[in-house]
Amino acid sequence: VVIHFTSFHIPCEMGASLTIVSINQEEKSKEFCGDSIPHLHQAVWIPGAGSQRTIVFNAGSAVNQSRFQFNYRRPISENRTYTSDSGIVMNYLYPEGSYLERLPLIINISPVTRGGSLSLYFLRFSLGSPHNGTCAAEAMEVREGETTSSRMLATLCGGVNPNPLFSTSDRITLVIDRNRHNVFSSFVTFSVMYITSTQGPGCGGNVTHTEGAFSSPGYPGALQEAKTCRWYIGVPGRNQMTLRFQAFSLNSTAGCDTNYVEIYEGTSDQDDGFVVRYCGQDHPAPYESRGNKIVVKLVTSGPQPGQGFYALFRANVQETPPQVEYAVGNQP
Repeated sequence: VVIHFTSFHIPCEMGASLTIVSINQEEKSKEFCGDSIPHLHQAVWIPGAGSQRTIVFNAGSAVNQSRFQFNYRRPISENRTYTSDSGIVMNYLYPEGSYLERLPLIINISPVTRGGSLSLYFLRFSLGSPHNGTCAAEAMEVREGETTSSRMLATLCGGVNPNPLFSTSDRITLVIDRNRHNVFSSFVTFSVMYITSTQGPGCGGNVTHTEGAFSSPGYPGALQEAKTCRWYIGVPGRNQMTLRFQAFSLNSTAGCDTNYVEIYEGTSDQDDGFVVRYCGQDHPAPYESRGNKIVVKLVTSGPQPGQGFYALFRANVQETPPQVEYAVGNQP
């Protein structure tokens, strides 16, 4: 049962209280009083078997002074599966945060292309707060495989975007859950781009979206082997895009002949589409595309100390031209 309080005034000093009793004896009942709506308008998720919950109002000596109002409903499940080779996983109501009422929330990323590897790039992330370095109250588990018991890749919580995650699997399961003693619904905001690569973990991929992110393999760790990776980036419609390198560090030679990034206009890395090559430690300026598709190519010659790069892209949505109305009739 999900309970939303819309008004609440129960004087604590007069011995009044309202208690939500859980049927499940492993869960603690919650007692409230005062003028604040319980838990900042959050839904109260009372787990346990059955559909009946008990709310006990103790008026104390404040029978005429106490008042409260709430509504209730069954919880909504947000479980879902993504089957495209790349895309963005986000919470319901994004970019606003949302309350997750029925947990665990299970998101399966199961691209049609098999045999590749998946990478995750966190555009925005906020879920709970770490306690003593651990996600004790609530967390997002990232598991390599199709089930909630697959090998753990990472456990995430807090309000800072995590570093990219690189899996050797072509299937990832995201599990958001809370500690069983936490009866309040979880407030979460997340937007995660996933990319399938057939060139190795984190090495290239094909992406079409209004915004997104990608990075060199293993970022922010150093590149460990010689690689040639190609990202085919597209934005919808006839829009152009802006590509911004948030981080860039490649240990290149003076002539920029090894360890570099190139940008091509169009859908291939042929010479006629070549635009620019970046290398070294200098932070590239934002790149404005001429069309709606570009290719970003990374070439490395072997292990090198630079952390590589992290890039964001976003469509430059064209404004709709103003509509001009013409009167029908005799013209002067």
